[in-house]
Amino acid sequence: MLQDDLGAAKTSEWTEELTYRLINHRYEHLRPTLITSNLTTDALRAALGDRVSSRLAQMTERVTLDGGDRRRTRPVV
Repeated sequence: MLQDDLGAAKTSEWTEELTYRLINHRYEHLRPTLITSNLTTDALRAALGDRVSSRLAQMTERVTLDGGDRRRTRPVV
């Protein structure tokens, strides 16, 4: 599973529950998961809730990538 930009979707009870079910299924079945997000750990917890954040903390290794935003730079012509 590749979750691109976790926490970017508008939060609702439905999205929170669906995200929990997906993450929990992968957690329980020891499935490899790569997740990207522009949010901090605290912001993810606020956006996704404690259940999802708890699973993510247990099943992931955080890797911080530093660098410029390629979408905001002008392409070289």
